[in-house]
Amino acid sequence: MDIIDYQQLVADYNEGLVNVLRGFRPKYEFLDIWVPDAEPDKSILNLLEAAQIEGENEVRLLLDQKLLDDLDIKTLIQEASKLGQVNTRQTGQGFIFQVSGLIGEQVFPQNEAKLEDCNPLYRTQLMKWEHTIQHEYTLTDDEVHLLIHANHQGTSLFALFDVQQHKLIQATFAGTASAIEKALLEALCQLIEGLPIQEIYDHGLLKLEYALRDHDQPLPVSGIINRFNFDPIFQLPQHLIQQLFQKYCQQTGYQAQLNYFDSPPNQDWLKWNDEQRIQKLQGVLDQLINQYQYNALAVKVKYIEKTVKVHIEIRGTVSSVEQASLMLNMERDLHKQVEPKLQLYLEPYKDVNKQRESKLKALK
Repeated sequence: MDIIDYQQLVADYNEGLVNVLRGFRPKYEFLDIWVPDAEPDKSILNLLEAAQIEGENEVRLLLDQKLLDDLDIKTLIQEASKLGQVNTRQTGQGFIFQVSGLIGEQVFPQNEAKLEDCNPLYRTQLMKWEHTIQHEYTLTDDEVHLLIHANHQGTSLFALFDVQQHKLIQATFAGTASAIEKALLEALCQLIEGLPIQEIYDHGLLKLEYALRDHDQPLPVSGIINRFNFDPIFQLPQHLIQQLFQKYCQQTGYQAQLNYFDSPPNQDWLKWNDEQRIQKLQGVLDQLINQYQYNALAVKVKYIEKTVKVHIEIRGTVSSVEQASLMLNMERDLHKQVEPKLQLYLEPYKDVNKQRESKLKALK
């Protein structure tokens, strides 16, 4: 492959959106599914992923000094190294950024594997999703919404979008080769329906991984889980989401932007008043305290602020370390059993026993 002048490529892309019929006409086919990002680091990584998806084994980019000043080149090399072998050199033309071995990724043999054979960290939830298949069919254009079709190695993701709100209305899938793929895409479709396209692109895969993970087991990697250290089973949805976003941008002129989306609480939670919410929370917390075997403690829900901020008191003697652990465990289990958006806040507990309070003051 020839060296691609990255800055010229971005300029051609932007000009093509305005002046060329049907948009950008790139020299290389893989650039058909690439959309520049406002953040150059992310934009270059997206380009490399597009090349990988389309079977290009090597990409060589020419970067000028102005762009290098805006890049965190050390981090870019580190992240690009997860896709292939990175080589850089300075020439008279500028800085050459080369990544080779892009199609050497190890793909999980999903078409041969059974659910029982996949990573135990995700096995239980995948088995549950396999028995709730509702989205396995082909979508057709309804003449009101925009239909986008993403495909990777024969597996399809269909999506109907409201282009006025840039929001996904409906998602389905077809062509899966295994029970693992079927469960993965069923979960993905349910999780991303109703979300803005930017949220799907930024966090869709993270939402999927989090929903499928067994949270009673240790994290699969040290540090933060991201798209470069996911389990191999997530390669398929990752490719489909990437392609979905890129095709949406091409067909609508949408450009990647800062994402301020915050999903609202579930409708079941919103339909209750605060008194009903407190009653529900108190019952669940009482059960959790017994389950944790903190028999000497009592947790009292004091009030709820802004629908999801739950203020509680912990009554009884407990160390600060145990208290912090207890708060984390309660919030985690409330997310599972009641509402994922809940936030726990600890209110200081004031002892109302005047006699005991006087004795404590005397000891001081």
